[in-house]
Amino acid sequence: MTVSWLRREARRGRLQIARIAGKDFVTLAAVKEMLEKCRVKPKEPACGCAPSGATAAGPDRQSGSSAMETTKKALAAALVTAEELKKRSRDTSRRNIPGTNREP
Repeated sequence: MTVSWLRREARRGRLQIARIAGKDFVTLAAVKEMLEKCRVKPKEPACGCAPSGATAAGPDRQSGSSAMETTKKALAAALVTAEELKKRSRDTSRRNIPGTNREP
């Protein structure tokens, strides 16, 4: 930790400093408190697994094999949709529609 870093954190309101005779002082307890304020909380897992404690999250969150089954069904539906989108669409110009092949 540098002096400029500590002063910057104090300006941001995350660190309490004491100024005595034009000098800045900081306690170890104040630094620990600032570190707790700055602590980054871990993100939820990126996989389809329910986070631990999901049963306490409420009835709308599934956990276990039923959540995995829902995820598999959603993935299968997305893959079917993607395959349909990959297929070539039929021509819609007037010359290609039966019964409308008129010469200009």
